[in-house]
Parts: sequence; C-alpha cells; structure tokens
Amino acid sequence: MTKRACYGRAVASELVPNLMLFRDDAAARAALEALRWPGGPRCPRCSAHRAEVFRIGGEKHSHREGLYQCKPCRRQFTVTVGTMFERSKVPLSAWLQIIHLENTKRFVPMTPWEMAQASGLEYKTVQKMRARIYAAVDTYDGPNTIFGRAITAYISTRRPKPPKLAKRRDGKVNLRRWYEWRGKHPLGEAIAAEGTLAGLDDMQVQNIESTEKLVRLLLRTPKPAPAPTVRKGGEARASRKRIASAANTSPFSKGWRC
Repeated sequence: MTKRACYGRAVASELVPNLMLFRDDAAARAALEALRWPGGPRCPRCSAHRAEVFRIGGEKHSHREGLYQCKPCRRQFTVTVGTMFERSKVPLSAWLQIIHLENTKRFVPMTPWEMAQASGLEYKTVQKMRARIYAAVDTYDGPNTIFGRAITAYISTRRPKPPKLAKRRDGKVNLRRWYEWRGKHPLGEAIAAEGTLAGLDDMQVQNIESTEKLVRLLLRTPKPAPAPTVRKGGEARASRKRIASAANTSPFSKGWRC
C-alpha cells in the first residue's frame, strides 16, 4: 500500500503541472468560460449574450461563484449548466486534474487509484468522474488520435474495425475496400485546440493541447439522464401496496367471499 501511494504522488508531481487552473477553482472556472464562451457569456437556454447577460456580484458573496443572470428569460446560469460538469460537487480544478491525467500520452496510462492519490480525491469519486468523461467520449465521432492513449484505445474498441488491405500483383496495396468501408463509416469533425489553456500561463506544459480538446468535448456534451433507480426492501413493498390499492378501488374488484 505504501509503495503504491508513493508511486501515485511521484506521478502526480510529474504529470500535474503547477498551473493555477489545476490548483485554483477561480482560475479553472475562468479557463472553462474562455473555452465555452470566447465571445462572452451566453445563456444556455435562450442564447442571449452581451448586454442581455450580466454577472451577479456584490460584497456579501452570498451567491455561488461564476453566477450570471439572463434578462430575457430571467434565469440564472453558470458555465457548467448543460455540460458534463453540471451539478458536480467536485471542484473544477480537480476536474481539470483528472482530465489531464486521464488524457496523458504515457505508454502505460494511470490507474484510477493512482489518479486518486495524485489528486487527493476518493477512489469512488474518481471512478464517477471517469464515467462522465467516457460517456462524453461515446458521443464523439471524429478522429480518435487527438486524445491520449487510453481514450484513443477506448474509441478504437467502440468503432467498427477497418478491413484488411490486400496487395495487388504489382505489389501495391489495394485501397478500394478501405474507401468503401470509410464511405459507410464516415468520420465526424475533429475538435481543434486554439491554445486557450496554453495561453493562460507562460509555462510550457506537455499534452496541454490534448487536454484542451477533451475539455471542449465535455463542455459541448450534455449530462446524461440518470438511470431509473431500482427499489428494494420496504420501498418495493410499499410501492406494490399502492399499486394494489389503486387497482382495487372498484367495489366489485375483490369478488364474493365464500
């Protein structure tokens, strides 16, 4: 246990750079706003922006950070509304740490336990965060080589495999089958990195462009609907009683007793 924990801390010092967006929640929120709203904040419900949207502030700070008010629809929103980060209790700086560690291009990707040791989060929390990340990756249909090794391998396993290329008599490869296969399974648009995260700090960080691409994918992917809960024990029995009582409302439903 000690060796594994020490190994996790050593990896954290190497792969998590000392950037403000990985250490400070305000800097992480500013980075997400710069990625999602390059032209200023925009309401996710009615698409209002500029003078129709204002930031809620004050000296008392009785509201949560990064809260905006929309004048046309009178709704409040933050940069995480309508994204995979919505209603997450994990700090945004910790989110960026896990995204950076999951998206690394190391030969041996990090395990969830090592990510938990590196970020200081619980193992179950890291697993839930990774589940959201890969739920967003499932919606991506562009080239898979723009991400790290683990995500690239995951996308490859989820997509149909290309046909084997045969050689012609002259020794050249026959690409006709490959072009037919690509016509049936076209690629979507690739996510481009505009250097937003790299421009927030003067440090040269490895794989920061790949991290920016994955963050852009998470920002444009809505949070999936929760799965229906399975009732157990007393709740299931109480539910069956309510259904039975509703079905037996008719005075002739129970029949005659002998």
